[in-house]
Amino acid sequence: MPPSGAKGIAYGLRKGVCPLSQTQSRGIFYMLACAFLWRIGGLFIKLIDWNPFFIAGARSLIGAAVLMVYMKLAHLSLKINRRSIVSGIALCSVFFCYVTANKLTTAANTVVLQYTNPVFVVLLSSLFLHQKFSRRDLFLVGTVFFGVALSFLDGMDAGGFLGNLLALFSGFFLAVLFLNSARCETASDSMSGILLGQLFAALCGAPFLFLDPPAFTTTSVASILILGVFQLGLPYVFYGIASRTCSPLICSVLAGVEPLLNPLWVFVVMGERPSVTALIGCGIVVVTITVWCVQNAKLAQS
Repeated sequence: MPPSGAKGIAYGLRKGVCPLSQTQSRGIFYMLACAFLWRIGGLFIKLIDWNPFFIAGARSLIGAAVLMVYMKLAHLSLKINRRSIVSGIALCSVFFCYVTANKLTTAANTVVLQYTNPVFVVLLSSLFLHQKFSRRDLFLVGTVFFGVALSFLDGMDAGGFLGNLLALFSGFFLAVLFLNSARCETASDSMSGILLGQLFAALCGAPFLFLDPPAFTTTSVASILILGVFQLGLPYVFYGIASRTCSPLICSVLAGVEPLLNPLWVFVVMGERPSVTALIGCGIVVVTITVWCVQNAKLAQS
């Protein structure tokens, strides 16, 4: 039987497969929960009439508070070292590249280009970490990206070049976060990187409190609290847990489920039915990930 945990991930990379242990299965559950909560952002950001950079900073500050509470309860200490700083810079870069891209290009372009991150995970792992991936894993990456792109096909256009480039960079930095978190030696290191990223983003957004003073209404304050706690705080706690047991490739692919939840949220809240292509794209991703997980679960038992 293949080993579990970090040794299981290393075994899978050597053999060209990623067998799933019970611990890794829990990691997948946490990553899917993370993706589910990430998706609520679009609903509540629209309710806040503030500068987008201040929104990013304010929700990050609240998210950082949630992370600090979790780290205190879990007896994790703040580690400031090369790994945590790299993760922090990568996460902060994701936030601001994504926010700026949304202002300069279409939302569909931003989502699809950000979710090129599994491709970057494969490329960076192959170039710098000399890791090998099986054909099954490469097929998974390609199929999931195709499904995400198909889901947003109706809303895509040429867009602004700079906006598209920044969206692509957000995918690159997300891949850097996934890879760097997986190489952290302890849970304190990986959680510290996420906490630093939240704090860096809060500091970058703070000047806009004075440059573009927000109007604090009941709706905006309630929405920013929900974003901070449920869209950034708890999801990154779940991601930190998942990154200790799941490979960067698994994390990046499962994160691709997040944009596919948008049609579901829109349908539930606004009653807007998703297009046929969106439903087909969602179906492709869900079926592909499900089959991949089942196959690798069988490998773990063999």
